[in-house]
Amino acid sequence: VQYILEYLFDEVLSSQPAEMFHRLLCTAVLDKFCAPLCEAIAKRADGPNDTSMEGWEFIGRLKKDNLFLIDLDMEKHWFRFHHLFRRLLENQLRRYRQPDDIAMLHQRASDWYEQNGLITEAIKHAHHAGDTERTIQLVGQHRQTIWNIGRINEFESWLALFPDDVCNAHTELL
Repeated sequence: VQYILEYLFDEVLSSQPAEMFHRLLCTAVLDKFCAPLCEAIAKRADGPNDTSMEGWEFIGRLKKDNLFLIDLDMEKHWFRFHHLFRRLLENQLRRYRQPDDIAMLHQRASDWYEQNGLITEAIKHAHHAGDTERTIQLVGQHRQTIWNIGRINEFESWLALFPDDVCNAHTELL
């Protein structure tokens, strides 16, 4: 596997233009992505909104350059990377970005998912951002709805993110 990752880095990733490399690293925190989500997480720290590449343009470049993109739905709205390519991106993200920057990407993803009604993903990314209070808040806000529609296993997976002492200390998790 290491040789494959080295090949992917040498032949694919290292030849990417700076903006494409930046966006690829941003998507490394995502299990799946769509164009609007890519736009939401790829904001640069030096400006309120980086408009040099729209989300669909980014997806188009991934397809054009055959960058290991896999369609997840018939509408071609949701995508993911091949697991080895994503692993390379995750490694490069940890190499080139500070933990606070990675947490910020997870926070942006969490915000986007919440705004778009994908609560389990919002909770997961808030957790990965290290934001326990936000994770608790999201679970508390949505626990009754998820419970009422009978998705108890999903609710239990939310609770599994927390140690027992955190669950016992917050009534919204009981």
